[in-house]
Amino acid sequence: NLYTISIYKITKISNMKLLAIITLALAVASTSAISHIKVTCHSVKYSQRMYTSSDCTGEGNMVAGFNPGECTNTPALLSHGNSAKFAWNATTKKFTETYYAEYDCKGTSIVSDPVELDKCDGGILGYKITTATQVVDYHLADEKCDGLSLFYDSGECSDGTKITCSSDDKKFDYQLWEGASCSGDPDILNAKDLETGKCLAIEDISGAGSFSVLSSFAIMAIVMIFM
Repeated sequence: NLYTISIYKITKISNMKLLAIITLALAVASTSAISHIKVTCHSVKYSQRMYTSSDCTGEGNMVAGFNPGECTNTPALLSHGNSAKFAWNATTKKFTETYYAEYDCKGTSIVSDPVELDKCDGGILGYKITTATQVVDYHLADEKCDGLSLFYDSGECSDGTKITCSSDDKKFDYQLWEGASCSGDPDILNAKDLETGKCLAIEDISGAGSFSVLSSFAIMAIVMIFM
């Protein structure tokens, strides 16, 4: 699946080659029909972010939201695997990630080096754990809703997309703007109180006639994340 690239497979790949892989993955994704979305909201304590720079400069891409000791599925483009558990050591005050090749913490596992909170762990890709409160797991997908996962903070503006979760994680507002900022009223879509965890057709959310515009925008939003 080109939507998921495991870090342990690319630790020896140059930044330019990594960019080429991402571009290829997005090119394949753009040829598939993005007709549905699926949003899951999670109340968490921390988030994991990856950076295209080794010193964690620039904006990091969230690849997981988690509570220590719990299994978290992480089907994001730059995540270490498809799921992970994060352990917190109160003595060293560091996190250790055990990541798995399969969902639900199954399959081959690899243990990462310990990482301090808010400290950059350098490599080809910078890696940092930060505090968080509520994380959005956002799928742009076909009717099976098993496509690429993007992770945002609830209420965060990301290239003209804002997804805001309810306090109980059961509902969400889905807002899209034509530009990169989220200022003023949404000019593409402003859907309220949608159900989390369900595979929702974009046509049903946006109304007939908006599908082609919205699907093109969604693809471009993914591309913008990695520019």
